Amino acid sequence: MTSYAAPILVAGDSTADADLVRKLLAHVFTRLAVSTASEDYVADFERHLPEVLILAFNGLEKARGYYMGLCRLSKIAANHPHRTLILCNKTDAKTAYELCCLEHFDDYLLFWPMTLDGARLPMSVLLAARAMQAQREQTQLAAYVRQVKHLQAQLDLQLTQGLQHTARAQASLMQAEVGVGDAMSDFAQAMLSGEMKAAVTVQDPELLRQAFTELMAVGLGVPLQQARGVLLPVDDWLDGVKSTIEQLRPSDSPPTPPPARPTILLVDDDGFQHKLVSHLLADLNCELACASSGIEAIALFKQKQPCLVLMDVMMPDITGIDLTRYLKSMPNGAAVPIVMVTGNSDKEILAQSLQAGAADFLVKPFKRVVLHKKVLRFLG
Repeated sequence: MTSYAAPILVAGDSTADADLVRKLLAHVFTRLAVSTASEDYVADFERHLPEVLILAFNGLEKARGYYMGLCRLSKIAANHPHRTLILCNKTDAKTAYELCCLEHFDDYLLFWPMTLDGARLPMSVLLAARAMQAQREQTQLAAYVRQVKHLQAQLDLQLTQGLQHTARAQASLMQAEVGVGDAMSDFAQAMLSGEMKAAVTVQDPELLRQAFTELMAVGLGVPLQQARGVLLPVDDWLDGVKSTIEQLRPSDSPPTPPPARPTILLVDDDGFQHKLVSHLLADLNCELACASSGIEAIALFKQKQPCLVLMDVMMPDITGIDLTRYLKSMPNGAAVPIVMVTGNSDKEILAQSLQAGAADFLVKPFKRVVLHKKVLRFLG
């Protein structure tokens, strides 16, 4: 049977359960690691850097808590490409499905209690590993395309400079031919007019004219024409290369997409608050994305790339302050302003929010004009 070297990490709260999962995968995958000590969760992940993370916890809430803590405490976890697989029981299967649809996790497997379909676990992990391989290849292809475009631009520049050089060389030869011809004509005229009689006496002016004419046509004209002829193939070759490069370009430029509306991410566990803010922002040209938990907020932040975040201070799984600190550590997160939404103006909360990276505050309850003022301040 073919073995795979993709790094796999099995995380759980039971050593026996994690070892069981590891043994079921050992005949397929060669790089397996287990993490069951809560104090080592972050260190284990950063040491093994798995492509597939298997959450083998006794309960879906424990798996969510583990992953939320991992994303909050480890800067590497948020930026390291990996896929997550939840092992759940029948009771949690529906919730696990919904979480995967929301892109909180990548896949789930009805695993507890141990079923007779022992091949399903390796198959699910194998599909996840293949998806990561495809993602790497896509990333490499994108990098290759960028490199080709860069080289193409450099080649265009070199070709343009080559054409300019040959054009200047052609012009220089023509100027030289004209200049030499004028100089020889002036010299011959000086001799015929007697200006140079002290140096030379012309006995037969007609013979002198013939000699100068032959010298211009054969002695100087032929070499200059040959020099111009040498440059013509180079010029044609450069034109041919440039034409070939033009043929490699797409004939039709892709249509320019319409400008996207700015996205605002609202993080609040209160569904009524979602409806209220959506109603208050209805007359602004923006899109509102709503998250009810920290994990959902992180997933939407990656997916939607919002221009502004409205962050509730109190959340069920993580505080708005901790979530703000985490979002600010994500790629491009530092540039996204976060407005803290709170029901009171406690100085300690305000100070902690500012230290975490919050840009402003909004105190509940708020009116439409106040919300618009805050939003327009950051969206323009």
